[in-house]
Amino acid sequence: TQMGHYWSHMPLSKRPMVVRFLQWLHLLLPCDHHVRGHHAPPHNKNFAIVSGLSNPFLNPLLKHATWATLLPSWLFMTLFDIALIERLFSTGPLATFA
Repeated sequence: TQMGHYWSHMPLSKRPMVVRFLQWLHLLLPCDHHVRGHHAPPHNKNFAIVSGLSNPFLNPLLKHATWATLLPSWLFMTLFDIALIERLFSTGPLATFA
């Protein structure tokens, strides 16, 4: 997921053709979409780092969110994202929904 974010910050001349094509398709995060989003004042939109396709849904939700809401949500997802993904999608012996 971080690769989409990485390539969005890379100068056009240093991005491989396949990366530019995937950015054009929005399968990887396009530079303009990202940099003109949350790297420009007022820094309150376009936080998706993979492809940017979720930004139209997230921007209205995050626009009026407060730190009292965002910080606990971020902490929860940071601490439990791997555990949740393992339990929801694993088919191995650790799966709780098998």
